[in-house]
Amino acid sequence: MTTDARAIAVLNQGSPHNIRRYLRDYLEGEHDQKASLFLTTIVISQGLTFLITENPTWPSAVLLNLSVAIYISVLYAIFFVYNFFINFFVERVLSYTGRLNIFVEFGKFFLTMLTAGQYQYYFIYEPIFGYSRNLNLSIVIVTTALYSAVASAIYYRFRQIKDIALKSKIAQAETQYSMLESQMQPHFLFNSLNVLSELIYVDPDLANAMTQQLADLYREILNNSKEKFSTLESEISILKKYVEIQKIRFGDRIQFSVEVSPAFLNIKIPSLILQTLVENAIKHGISPKKEGGEIRLTVTKLGKIFEVCISNTGALYKEDAASKRSTGLQNTKNRLQLTYGKMSDFQIYSKENKTYVKFNITGRTK
Repeated sequence: MTTDARAIAVLNQGSPHNIRRYLRDYLEGEHDQKASLFLTTIVISQGLTFLITENPTWPSAVLLNLSVAIYISVLYAIFFVYNFFINFFVERVLSYTGRLNIFVEFGKFFLTMLTAGQYQYYFIYEPIFGYSRNLNLSIVIVTTALYSAVASAIYYRFRQIKDIALKSKIAQAETQYSMLESQMQPHFLFNSLNVLSELIYVDPDLANAMTQQLADLYREILNNSKEKFSTLESEISILKKYVEIQKIRFGDRIQFSVEVSPAFLNIKIPSLILQTLVENAIKHGISPKKEGGEIRLTVTKLGKIFEVCISNTGALYKEDAASKRSTGLQNTKNRLQLTYGKMSDFQIYSKENKTYVKFNITGRTK
């Protein structure tokens, strides 16, 4: 089992409630489906056990079929429990965070099959079918060990194949992310040069001032773009410089404000994400509206994630063909999807004379 950094940090605190906290983290995120299946198997196994113990006169074929369903459910539920506690012991007590080897997996399956077999015998076969046996412990252990060896080998091999597939998927995502990231800098530079070319003939002095500011801004952008993530404080600094350049062209038609708690300034965010969205807000929201409008950046903490919102009071958003062809907006969606998956929850919509762009980040680089 892979445990995220948050869970490991909780375990290392030495709290007497480590197991409870570990279980809480284990049931979150990628493990929620496993937890749901665990609870389902508990309900099924106990419900069917009660059903057949209360109706021992049912036909033997029906009782046998139900006993098979009980065994499968008990098998998964018990494996879930042993898997949790063995991983907890290995990671917490032994402080081992690497990949568990096949011998540990064998131990899980051995205990699982032995316990499930005992449950099946004492709660199903003996009371319902009246089976009795002279228990030969050595035969039980050898049989259980053989089945466990096969099951653990198959499971371990399955995990290896899954790891290979995951690494391949990560490599593809990294390649795609790098390609999207490489598109962003030329996209920004071309748009800025287009604005500069317009000013050269209209107001050479303003064009000269913009050239100097653009050089300073692009130098900062290049520094940030060396890493996939940068601090929120650094990205806000870029935004302010970018808006000042745009004010050379639009004047007081652009108003920009930031509502971010100082405690959030050091969280990590994908580089140039904010600049791209503000650029999009100016181009499609502020620019078409004669009186301009206000752009506002807010960051709100929602539990363990952060919601980033960029709103503007310019022209309302319309999901037409032009917006769909927006390189910056589409690249932003793709980068967030590659970085955070569905958790990013990218949204763009208009409400009460404002357009909102919202997405979620973890504030971390992994």
